[in-house]
Amino acid sequence: MFSTTTSGTNARDSPYANFTKKRIAGFNPRFENGLLPIQVAKVILEAVSSKNVSPESRYLVGDDAFKLMEIRKSKSDKEFRRLVMEGVLK
Repeated sequence: MFSTTTSGTNARDSPYANFTKKRIAGFNPRFENGLLPIQVAKVILEAVSSKNVSPESRYLVGDDAFKLMEIRKSKSDKEFRRLVMEGVLK
């Protein structure tokens, strides 16, 4: 899981090692229960093929993306950023 960095030091000795380990552990359920690549590819194809593109266009993939956007609608930019950062730093 840990590798040697470009400076030759072991990533396990990094001050970020515990943070990285927690983040990877937090993503494991998403990887295990995630969408199939073909499902993501279909949404990408829809996005690049769409004739109705605007700067606000969003193409969501997966239940977590839809849930996150529902939360986003009810929060200010500052509140939403805080929630996201709290989730990242847990």
